[in-house]
Amino acid sequence: MIKGLSSATTVEITQYFELRRLTATILCAGMGVAGLMASAPVLAYSSIYVFGDSLSDAGQFPDSELGGLNTLRFTNRLGPDHDTTPHGQIATQLLAKELGLSVVPSTSIVRDQAGLPDGTNYAVGGYTTDQILASITQEGGSVVQAGTPFDRSKDGYLVASGGVADSEALYYVNGGGNDFLNGLVTGPEGAVGAAHTLADAVNALAEAGASTIMVANLPDVGKTPAGQAAGPAQAAGTSALVEIFNDALGQRLAALDGSVDIIRLNTDGLMAEILASPGEFGFADDVPLHRVCFDGACNITPYGQGGAQEDPDKLLFNDGVHPTTAGQHVLGDYAYAMLAAPGVLGLAPRLAVGALDATQHGLSNELRPGAQVEGVRVFATGSATEGSEHGRRSDSRESLDSTQRGAGVGVMLPFGHGYGGVAVSQRYGEFDLDNGSDLDVEGQVFSLFARQHLGPVGVQAVASYGDFALD
Repeated sequence: MIKGLSSATTVEITQYFELRRLTATILCAGMGVAGLMASAPVLAYSSIYVFGDSLSDAGQFPDSELGGLNTLRFTNRLGPDHDTTPHGQIATQLLAKELGLSVVPSTSIVRDQAGLPDGTNYAVGGYTTDQILASITQEGGSVVQAGTPFDRSKDGYLVASGGVADSEALYYVNGGGNDFLNGLVTGPEGAVGAAHTLADAVNALAEAGASTIMVANLPDVGKTPAGQAAGPAQAAGTSALVEIFNDALGQRLAALDGSVDIIRLNTDGLMAEILASPGEFGFADDVPLHRVCFDGACNITPYGQGGAQEDPDKLLFNDGVHPTTAGQHVLGDYAYAMLAAPGVLGLAPRLAVGALDATQHGLSNELRPGAQVEGVRVFATGSATEGSEHGRRSDSRESLDSTQRGAGVGVMLPFGHGYGGVAVSQRYGEFDLDNGSDLDVEGQVFSLFARQHLGPVGVQAVASYGDFALD
């Protein structure tokens, strides 16, 4: 909840018959969350480094079907012909694009043979947590094995960088799924060990100077088509071990929070939310998303490849374990939202103060010089404003559209040489940012007001209190 308080006192020297007015504002104050008027979010990183498995692999392997410079990503192909068009982008590529950065494979044999420079994405499909750690800390630790003659290896990131991490870069780490899928995790001890290995990778980056590290926990492998195919008992056991893995990872990351900015992605919770309310994310709600996929043995729905309603965007999984491009978009949007959230939330005070100001402006129309109030007077107020602006900082890349509207009622009573009263209004405000973020504030504003005339001098005061809900 957001609460705000605003008050205004105005002194007027008025010559009523000549219709001239001189107004001097003595006090006008507005307060929002922590009294801040934050600008739109500004996100600036020198680059983005990615370490993980197939969920983050930007194309380390050659695309055997298309050849050339095309590379394989672990999601469905795009376009009307899903057999021959290139694979879609994955979450880390989408995140980098939103940040104005690029993230390309770091060990791809395709780029190497084409004379293209290595990129900053060390994630490789099939990597276990041990291999993810090696891709950061070991000589020759970044390895891609696409089958002879497509093997390639290079030094891990910190070996190549001389042990120093770019403190201005964003680091993205995920992993653990292949430890489960490859049978390396068979009990609680293995789940904890894999989680600690992934945490060791994060710790290595932190100790080398990384200041912002985004870490994804492990989605519930038991609730994927591959996990479900193993049978109810095995799926439930896998789900329980995933929970142990995520708990152990969370405990290790909590110990690092004081020394480095750890941004945790709850991909497990995100997947659970999608499965619970698929329609809210644009997925089909008439099929069990955790049991079906677009391509492979789990392709048993009309939305699957070759189906009567072929549409991969309706499905969460492309195959037994990998998301469709639609699923990758949801994950990419979530990751970006976690970075943008502080700045977006900082806009809330502007909405609250705007609602208070709009309310007081509406009341000022009722507090007219020379107005006569005889007996009880009931009045109604209403307003609607729209506008567009850029973030207050000159280097902000964000712009926003704002909307404020409201309606209310009030009661006036005469007393002395003037009148006073109370009013209540329902207010709604919205900011739409060009990065896709939306911020809504809705609530009520309660106002007390009074006006007194002392000969040619008029004094009025308005005090407003707002109580808003943020969405």
